[in-house]
Amino acid sequence: MTKSELTKLNEIIRKISQGDLGIQINEKGSSEETKQLWNSISEMIKNFQKSIKETQDNSKDVSATSQQVAALTDQMNNAVQQVSITVQQISKGSQTQAVGLEETNKAIEKISSTMRDLASKANSTANLSKSVETVSVTGGKSAAEAAERMTRIIKAA
Repeated sequence: MTKSELTKLNEIIRKISQGDLGIQINEKGSSEETKQLWNSISEMIKNFQKSIKETQDNSKDVSATSQQVAALTDQMNNAVQQVSITVQQISKGSQTQAVGLEETNKAIEKISSTMRDLASKANSTANLSKSVETVSVTGGKSAAEAAERMTRIIKAA
């Protein structure tokens, strides 16, 4: 690999590390190994772009689902409250009915608790998606470090 090719390679890696994934690689390379390196970098950029797009899409999907679950949980809680009120009114009718209705009330409260847990898990999933985004940023920083190392190699050469 020539010094000129190392300089071009370093510049491309630096742009990638700064988040510029719109780079088009038109380098042919002076040897078979250099050609393979340019092709690999081009594929890496495409894979970064694809991963970021998928992460963004997944994040949007998780966020939308989370909002839907939260809205459904609110609706369910309102319905549970109405059912609970009705159950309490009916339970006043007789002691035997009161025992059965109390069990129904507990089951409804359990359903409500389960729905809250589901909403919490949806929020955790949204947070996990944000963590994936953080990992992508870390990958960019690693690329920046690689660019800096390439700069040192070029200067040493």
